[in-house]
Amino acid sequence: MLSRLTVLLVRTAGWGWPIPVAGGLALLSFRVLRRTGRAFQAHTDGHEPFDFQNRLTAAGVTAQLGAYTPGSRRWYRAFFVADLVFPLVAALFLGLVWARLLSRAGVWPARLLRWHAPLWPLLATGFDYGENVCFLLLSEGRARPDGPAAHLGVACKRLKLTSLGLTALATPALLMAFLWAAYAPRASR
Repeated sequence: MLSRLTVLLVRTAGWGWPIPVAGGLALLSFRVLRRTGRAFQAHTDGHEPFDFQNRLTAAGVTAQLGAYTPGSRRWYRAFFVADLVFPLVAALFLGLVWARLLSRAGVWPARLLRWHAPLWPLLATGFDYGENVCFLLLSEGRARPDGPAAHLGVACKRLKLTSLGLTALATPALLMAFLWAAYAPRASR
C-alpha cells in the first residue's frame, strides 16, 4: 500500500499543476484554521487552542479547561474540523513537492523513493490527529482532565512538532539535492 501511494504521488507530481493547487489549498485551509482559532480564543479568556500552544503541558491543559464555555466548545469543534483538513492538505503539498524533487534529483535521492519519503510528511498529520482527538475529548468532557488524555495529547503534540521540524530540515535538503543534480558541472569524458 505504501508503494502504491508513493507511486501515486510521483505520478501526480509529474503533472506539475497539482503542486501549486495543493499549495493554494494548504494556504487557504491554514487561513481558515487561524480564523477559527481566533474566534475560539475570543470565548476562552484569551487562551489559544491547544494546537497553537507549543509549550503546552498536561497541567496547562487542565488549567485552561476551566475557561471553556459552551460557546468556546462550539468554536473548538469548528477548529477541530479545520485542523483535520489543514495538516492533511499541507502534507499532501509537501509529499507532492518531495515526490517531484526526488524523482528528478538523480540516483541517490531517488533511493529515498523506495523508503516512501514522499509519505513522511503524513507522519506529522497522524500525530496532529492524535493530538486533536485527545484535546477534543477533553474539551467536550468525554475524558477526565486529570486522566491520560491530557498527557497523550501533549505527547502527540511533541511528536508532531519533532516530525514537523525534521520535515522542515529535509525539504531544503531535497531542494539542494535536486538543484545539484540538475545544475552541477558534469565530469568531462
